[in-house]
Amino acid sequence: MYKEIIGKNLKYLRDKKNVTQILAEEMTGIDRTTISAYELAKREPSVSNLISLANYYKVTLDFLCGRNQRMIIDITDLDELSKNKIMSIINNEDKKKEL
Repeated sequence: MYKEIIGKNLKYLRDKKNVTQILAEEMTGIDRTTISAYELAKREPSVSNLISLANYYKVTLDFLCGRNQRMIIDITDLDELSKNKIMSIINNEDKKKEL
């Protein structure tokens, strides 16, 4: 079951990032045929490969394994105005949940 979830999430992230399996291989050091096997749920990734892929796609291991559908968004390179807008949206959503 985890193979299917991990594969689906890896494919989703790679498509979202608009990268090929070849580029993912170059960036993670994981052979593209192995990445393909993960995406097709033919192989289950090792812990070290899961960590490499999570780091590359900037997501948590929980996200990759389907335990949490929240993604981490890296805002460190954004200007202050954009950061403040994002934080305002998050705070407004949190307030809605409290009601």
